[in-house]
Amino acid sequence: FVHPGALVAEPTASHQATVEGAEGEAGVDDTASTARCRAATRRGAATRRFAAARCDQSAETIYDWAEASTYARPYVVDPDVRSHVVATIDLDDSVDATVVSKVLRANGIVDTDSYRKLGRNQLRVALFPAIDPDDVAKLTQSIDHVLSALA
Repeated sequence: FVHPGALVAEPTASHQATVEGAEGEAGVDDTASTARCRAATRRGAATRRFAAARCDQSAETIYDWAEASTYARPYVVDPDVRSHVVATIDLDDSVDATVVSKVLRANGIVDTDSYRKLGRNQLRVALFPAIDPDDVAKLTQSIDHVLSALA
């Protein structure tokens, strides 16, 4: 994984010469600078593809779990417009999402609280690229476990 900050290169002497030569000085060779810019762009594109793929995998995991569940369902019904960054999952009225979030938090799983202003019985789950998709799968198993223990 390439950290996005690693994509910013420090200016080099040849880059500075290119910048200074931009006012029309003949004979300035910007080939090295152009090559570095192109390489950074390729690394940036690869990083974006990697990040998007992780979010997509996590989204597929949580939404498939919710659709298969008897007590959960995606808040956004249309799969084509669901977020792949933050999933919002409605829970059946027989399940208290606040209690589920509290039990998860007490066991080290944080930030599953609902959007409070919506006033819905739901969990909100981050699907950021930094979150391993396997952890999202483990979260769904943890929610299942909590609900079976609460039943």
